[in-house]
Amino acid sequence: MATKISWSSFGEVKRAIEANTSHTTVKLVLVGYGVTYIPPSRTSLEFLSDFAKDSGPYKERVKVFLIDEERIARKFCDDNEFVVGTPLLQVYYNGKSVRYRYVRKDNVDGDTKSTNILIGQLHSTTIQTIVSSTLSAVNKNPSSENVVVDLDVDVLTNVPRNEEFQSDDDEDDDDDSDTDTGEDTTEEDSESENTDEGKKHKEEELDDDESDNDDEDSGDD
Repeated sequence: MATKISWSSFGEVKRAIEANTSHTTVKLVLVGYGVTYIPPSRTSLEFLSDFAKDSGPYKERVKVFLIDEERIARKFCDDNEFVVGTPLLQVYYNGKSVRYRYVRKDNVDGDTKSTNILIGQLHSTTIQTIVSSTLSAVNKNPSSENVVVDLDVDVLTNVPRNEEFQSDDDEDDDDDSDTDTGEDTTEEDSESENTDEGKKHKEEELDDDESDNDDEDSGDD
């Protein structure tokens, strides 16, 4: 059974963001955007809705709002050049939008660009990672007016680092490459030629035998 999506308004979100500035306890405001008729978007909304109902240790520190891109946030999508139906997430702390940088720990150069809009399908692990990383960054400097959080791309996508994968298709290609060398084909052609020569030789012997028999028959006459 699908999760029932409880939509919010921009007014509710604004009031929650403004109220957050007076809280002494760190509270994050998560704003998820999407629609219910596109699977990746609906999935993200459902996971956010489930997280709002059961946030575990973050229950008193996180508030979640869901915005319908079709009915409420079409202008927001147009202004930011997003197609309506794209799963989006914004996070606010201390009345300000939190910015994120996508990085890889094994990339020494890193990525200096930051964004205040996270794009892509969410699931429970992704949401937990975003919340825990944000709270960790905030706790290190709670008075900061500009919070920038580094998100490990590999952790978000659950892709192991420094690990090579070989698909079954690649293995099949390797097997096919042996055939492409022509070695097996040459052997088959050679065997085919030998077989044809044997048949031809056999037929010649049969013709000779028939010829000898005809000569003997004529001699008897």
